[in-house]
Amino acid sequence: MPDTSLADTVVVACGAAESSQRIVGILSDAGVSVIGPVDSARMALALAAQTPFTLAVVDSQLSGERDGRNLAEALMSTWGVRSVLMDDESEGDEAWRADCALSNRVRRALAEARA
Repeated sequence: MPDTSLADTVVVACGAAESSQRIVGILSDAGVSVIGPVDSARMALALAAQTPFTLAVVDSQLSGERDGRNLAEALMSTWGVRSVLMDDESEGDEAWRADCALSNRVRRALAEARA
């Protein structure tokens, strides 16, 4: 398994337990250090307050009142953490959208798993 560092740490937020475990496995196999999974925005935000991570991998469907986009916005505005929405294929300039080597690595691993 490749060496990981804090720069490669992501949190996985997904409402479906089976999907979240699959995503954690895919990312771990790709050498990404994963925290979680969590199933709600509330849990992800609480985790961010206690444990530093550099990227959030977020499903649009979460348990609780907030959806994935709301979580991504809150992580960025509160903690400066950017996000990758798993089911968002659109391009945009939202402040929360991650575009870095780690986010590209995450997107590539998830895309390869879908293929």
